[in-house]
This record gives sequence, structure tokens and C-alpha cells, in this order.
Amino acid sequence: MTLRDLKPTNAYQFQPQIVFEIVTFELPTARVKEIKPALAPFIPTDVQFGNEELFSKNGLCLFRGKGENGDKLTSQLRFLEAKRTMRTSLITMDKTGELFSTGTFFVERYVFVTSYGGQTTGQAFLPGQIGWMITAAMTLRRDVVQVKMAPVYAPLEGSSIRLASGRKEYGEMPFEQGRFELTIREGDFLVLAPGRVPTETTLDRMLFGSDGKKDKMRLYVIIFVGAGQG
Repeated sequence: MTLRDLKPTNAYQFQPQIVFEIVTFELPTARVKEIKPALAPFIPTDVQFGNEELFSKNGLCLFRGKGENGDKLTSQLRFLEAKRTMRTSLITMDKTGELFSTGTFFVERYVFVTSYGGQTTGQAFLPGQIGWMITAAMTLRRDVVQVKMAPVYAPLEGSSIRLASGRKEYGEMPFEQGRFELTIREGDFLVLAPGRVPTETTLDRMLFGSDGKKDKMRLYVIIFVGAGQG
């Protein structure tokens, strides 16, 4: 037996943990049209979208800011009458996806999205969840991570997704219209928000609707807290 034989075979405990804080806000639906001008200072620079035009046409907005501008963000959210309803920690491992801010439905539901060519189409989904999937990857710097995000559909039970059409998929099914990636530094934040007042059956309603309250919508502030050994 050598010293090499004594080394632990399970390296999982040494995988770095990547920590985010997800802060949920609720605001009056009537103020949604003011989100873009109110948060205009937080321009989403250096973001690689799957398709930026489709991201916008599906009623999705992204903003980003540095940690030192948190007070300014708070001021603008107060102007929008946005009230914090939840603050949770999201801990993930390197290159491991985590689902958050999910909307759950218990009956078959059509979800409409705008695709290439501006065509809006609906797809029937069996009971499941639609939410944001965040996947972060470590870089050479401990205080910087590469983040990929996209809206996804996941079934309520099991890992196999069966659409109402009968076709089967495995793992989560992403909505490519909402995909983006960027590099973010420790302490900085992202804001995911509705870009319009949606109808009941569109993707943005599933992502930002507030538990059936037609007079309320949600937005999310995602803060990169840091990364370290688990």
C-alpha cells in the first residue's frame, strides 16, 4: 500500500460551493411598464443572449449592476412600489444547475412563446413547473463565476418529461428564447423582470406571475455572494 492508496476516493466534499441570494419582489401590475425606464441605469453589458430580440419579445428583461450600486437599485425598486416578499440562499456546485422561482401547475396547460420569425406558438404541458435554471461555473478567480440561465420546464414527478403531445424528453426542457450567459463578480447582482403586462398563457406570465394575483407581478434580484470549498 502506498500514500496514494490512502487518498479519499470521493472528491465530492472538495467541490466548491457557489452561493447566490435570490430576493423576490412583488409590485403592482400597473407599474410593470415603468420597470425598463426605472432600471435603465443597470444596463446588461457583456451578456451573451441566445437571441436578444426573442428574449425581449417574450416579455423578459435583464439588468445587472455592481454591488456598490445596491442602494440605487433599492431606491428604484421603492419608486416602483416593489415590496420584498422572500429572500433565500441558493447553493450550487460547479457546473450544476439549480431551479428557482418556479410556477407550478397541476393540470395540463398551454404555454405560448414567440419564436423565430415572430411567430407565436403554444405547447401543451402536463403538470409540472416552469422556472429559471441557473448554472454557475468556477473561473480562475474565486470571486468571479460564469453564469448560464434559461427558463425551463420540469415535471412534477420523476426525471422524464412527457409533453401533452405524448413525446418524451429527459432532463429539464429549456425555453431557448430566454437563454443567456455572462460573467459576474462577487457582490454584483442581476435583475430578472417582466417587460410587459402578460396574458395568462405566455411564458413571462409563468415566470413572473404572482400566484394568480392579476394585480401583482414579481421580479427577482440575484446576488452572487461568493464561492468556496464545501
